[in-house]
Amino acid sequence: MVSKLYRFFRPSPKELSLGAELDALYSDCCADHLDLKDGEEMPLPESIDIIALQDAALKNIYEGYAEAVEPHLHQITYEAMSIAIGISFEPNSELMQALTESGSWFAANKSWLVANKLAQLLVDKKGTKVGFSAFKKASEPILGDYNTKYLRTEYNTAVRSARIASNWEKWAKNSDLYPNLEYIRSRAANPREQHLQYVGTIRPFNDPFWKTHTPPLDWNCLCSLRQTDKAPTEISADLPRPATGLGHNVAMSRELFGSSHPYFRRVPKSAREDIQQWNDKFVNNG
Repeated sequence: MVSKLYRFFRPSPKELSLGAELDALYSDCCADHLDLKDGEEMPLPESIDIIALQDAALKNIYEGYAEAVEPHLHQITYEAMSIAIGISFEPNSELMQALTESGSWFAANKSWLVANKLAQLLVDKKGTKVGFSAFKKASEPILGDYNTKYLRTEYNTAVRSARIASNWEKWAKNSDLYPNLEYIRSRAANPREQHLQYVGTIRPFNDPFWKTHTPPLDWNCLCSLRQTDKAPTEISADLPRPATGLGHNVAMSRELFGSSHPYFRRVPKSAREDIQQWNDKFVNNG
């Protein structure tokens, strides 16, 4: 029996599929973000047993798992986000804990969407439930996309977001000596042309500009900031917009990724309360 919580929710035919939207979001004409050619590659942590977790998730979904969020799918993304965040923080950091909880919320919404996609494979065109082997085989492209291709981009971007957030706390302590921040060039061999427009921008540490223009401003972006006592510069009127899901100050907002990300927007309103309750329970029991 298919779980009632996975109701074969499908986007409007006129709406871009989730996979197509992520492909467009995580890559552009200048750099293949999905292959991380824009900068250093940080492979997914080997401590995450993705294959075993995927197998357990498939069995749960096939047997009609009744919870709002499939826990094994959630664990894959949650562990990746937690490890990415932990790289830059000391243990027991309050900000690290807040970002880790935000990572769980990201993972919960993503997991609901992935489980929903997988649930659509449970029956054939005649409405007859398929065998488990056929279901597992059909699931491979979806799992490969969301738990490898997309997850790698999300992990790398989380590493860089957490790094900036950790530095932000340090910069706050030194802002009397170095009152301004300077946007500095990416370490990438082939940096995005549009981000070069930001390079050299200097604004006060507490300037509203940094609420919406603190790197990373795109997925797998390697741009950064540094403290300086150099004088502030004017803000260009034609700076490119940050990518969807980014463009927020992670340290200020305490959100790993913004609410505009497709994982948050694509979950139907009817499922949000159940996901929220599941995630609150997970966070509080963690």
